Amino acid sequence: MADFLAKLSQVIVDERLIPRRSSILLAVSGGLDSMTLLSALAQLQPRFSWQLHVAHFNHHLRRRAADADQRFVERQCKKLKIPCSVGHWDSEAKAAAIKKHGVEHAAREARLHFLNSTATRLSIRRVIMAHHADDQVELFFVRLLRGAGSKGLGGMSSRSQVSPLKGVTVVRPLLRFTRCELQDWATKNDVRFREDATNADSRYLRNRVRHELLPFLQQRFSITTKENILRTMQILSDESDWLRAEARKHLASRSRSFANFETLHPALQRQMLVLQLEKLELHFDAALVERLRQCADVQINSPGNCFISRDHRGRIQIHQMDADRPSGQVRTISLSARHGNHRIENIMLDWSKTRSKSQLEFGAGREFFDAAAIGTTVTIRHWRPGDRFQPIGMSQGVKVQNLFTNAKVPRNKRHKRLLATTAMGEIFWVEGLRIGERFKVTSQTKTCLVWCWREVS
Repeated sequence: MADFLAKLSQVIVDERLIPRRSSILLAVSGGLDSMTLLSALAQLQPRFSWQLHVAHFNHHLRRRAADADQRFVERQCKKLKIPCSVGHWDSEAKAAAIKKHGVEHAAREARLHFLNSTATRLSIRRVIMAHHADDQVELFFVRLLRGAGSKGLGGMSSRSQVSPLKGVTVVRPLLRFTRCELQDWATKNDVRFREDATNADSRYLRNRVRHELLPFLQQRFSITTKENILRTMQILSDESDWLRAEARKHLASRSRSFANFETLHPALQRQMLVLQLEKLELHFDAALVERLRQCADVQINSPGNCFISRDHRGRIQIHQMDADRPSGQVRTISLSARHGNHRIENIMLDWSKTRSKSQLEFGAGREFFDAAAIGTTVTIRHWRPGDRFQPIGMSQGVKVQNLFTNAKVPRNKRHKRLLATTAMGEIFWVEGLRIGERFKVTSQTKTCLVWCWREVS
């Protein structure tokens, strides 16, 4: 026990994570990690003269179990004589957020908003979270599978700013501790905690990484997989910090950086774009950054339906919708089922999936795509000037505007034409034109996407 406390104290002092006599807000769920941290900080409190306050958020996702978690945390805080604030997820807000973002993302955002409001109300500037080394390794694979860059793969830092926490620093003092060390501390120190049944739910990617991928890698490839990943994450984090510093220098020296953006190293280009996107508080992912980097003066629909582009000098610009464009022009739909249909203005779109290529019947208002190349999420919207598209049979992309001109589509009807993009923003279908080259059905195609559309009154 003494070794654990000594190591934790040393980390806090060496990294200057929690100053003496400061007020801190500790996020506690009731699970092993947060209860272990609560117990340890409570024992260190006299030495550092901290003012501890606990925050517990009840998502109301597990019904009686969630309420039992809340009562458990409140009882433990009462025993430790530490004040506890409890937040609840409003049912209407919860339903809307889950429908829009999914359970995991929506729950995380709701919890962070609660922590932010609680810290603001109590005039606390540090929120303490119980993320540890095993969380880091799991996060590495989750982000790797989602296509993150070096900054994302570098993982969490022991002290950082996290949106939507404004003016509050998130502190993670357990990043040098493994889950086994926390379990040992809990056992030896008689720390009580509650098990969350959802931690074993294989529907969540992080759980599959924890219970399936990591054990497989350790058993079949290397017993030191976790240690190797942590070392790699530290290297990536350090290199990302240096690269971001260089990007800031270039952005600060506008006459130099913006003038020669196209000649800069791709890694530096990406970081300059990322810094601008962060400053503009825009949602983005690695795919969007790459499209911006590769294409100048092309408007891209970023998450949140914000249209952005970058000019040849690397400057990001936000575009307003034209008044003459149809309203409600952006629709994101899921293709995760076997079939579906959607009405988009005066177009009825029907789609289905099949493994039988012999049953494909070509005709007006019917196209076929490689379902794997398109993915499970697509966006339907109207054409915008600057859109580029690679039709089947062509070796490179061209402006959709030029294709409209060649097809003799009147100017006043071009904005009414629908098109479909993948989750990465790549156009695979334009109403009335040829399909995308990269998404055509080939001999390697395993599942075909049947795409039909027709006008309705």
